Amino acid sequence: MKFIEVVNNLFFGCVDASFYEENHIELEKTNYTLLKRSVTFSTGMCLFLFLITLPNNSLVNQLKYFYLFFTFFYCVLSFLTLTYVNKHRRYIRLFYYIFAISIFALSIIVGTVITPELPAITFFVFLMIIPILHVAKPIYSVILSIVAAIAFCITTFLVKGSNSFLTNTDILNALCCMIVSIGFDITIINMQLENIHAKSFFRRQSTTDELTRMPNRRGFDLYIEKLFYRSIATKKDFLVMILDIDDFKAYNDTYGHIQGDLCLTKVSEALKKVAFSKKYFLARYGGEEFVVVAQITKPDIIEKEMTDFITTVQNLNIPHSGCVRCSITISAGYATLFETQAESHLQLLDYADSALYKAKTNGKNQIYHWSNN
Repeated sequence: MKFIEVVNNLFFGCVDASFYEENHIELEKTNYTLLKRSVTFSTGMCLFLFLITLPNNSLVNQLKYFYLFFTFFYCVLSFLTLTYVNKHRRYIRLFYYIFAISIFALSIIVGTVITPELPAITFFVFLMIIPILHVAKPIYSVILSIVAAIAFCITTFLVKGSNSFLTNTDILNALCCMIVSIGFDITIINMQLENIHAKSFFRRQSTTDELTRMPNRRGFDLYIEKLFYRSIATKKDFLVMILDIDDFKAYNDTYGHIQGDLCLTKVSEALKKVAFSKKYFLARYGGEEFVVVAQITKPDIIEKEMTDFITTVQNLNIPHSGCVRCSITISAGYATLFETQAESHLQLLDYADSALYKAKTNGKNQIYHWSNN
């Protein structure tokens, strides 16, 4: 079993499967940085190689237009990477494979077709380095190394002949470098993944409420600030709703703080089920307050969907002898971005808080919509 675990970690990484989904933004950011540096460096490398072939030297003259083509190719790839891919990160993997295939093609052609009398040292170097530039599951780098090595061996066999000493040496070197590359690449990639995983863990700890295991005030602030400016740019409306457990101080005074924590846990679990079913963002705002963020796609049913939070908590029937309703309830107030014309997410929160105050003063256990009327 230990051997199977080691092999699994070797090829698929030392992190659980959910890591890739939870940290896809961080992985995309890392992949983009590596891709940007790689294509920029390759452009400079090919330009330099082209310039040194300009003198009339018969040994390198045949490489002049070859390097000029790749200089142009990497200029285009760099431009697309810095502009289009930067805005559409989902295409990073595609552009990485385009880059990897082209750099392997360059080194294979130089090491076989153009200079068949020389060993293909350049290919062995790229075989060791290129797979590291893609931070993903290590199995992808294994496949890439194997495919590149097979392509090189076939090309070498066809160009340099089957009985050539140089052919046998190059193929043997390619196979050895492939094996070393797999182990080397996997080690580096796993170190990168574990580093991202560690940073993600500490970041999640700092933005998660310990009692309810939902985002805390810090996590909410980070989320709402990004959403606010993105919604302004894309003109997509959203709302913020603040929920508050009614007479919770009286509950703590009556039953004690331990029971108060249990009550908070039960209420938070009920709220999480509603938020999860509707794909809303839910966080603990502080004390007995929670906050919901929802994208508005169907304005005509938004009031009903927000009311589901109120009725769900009421249906828990948690006894509360310290209030007139004799059970735990919540009040809520919400405000929408475009209706309020809020200039910041803090102002939008203030409007939602004003709506919550109205719900409290009007008898509690209800929801109130902020209006400027």
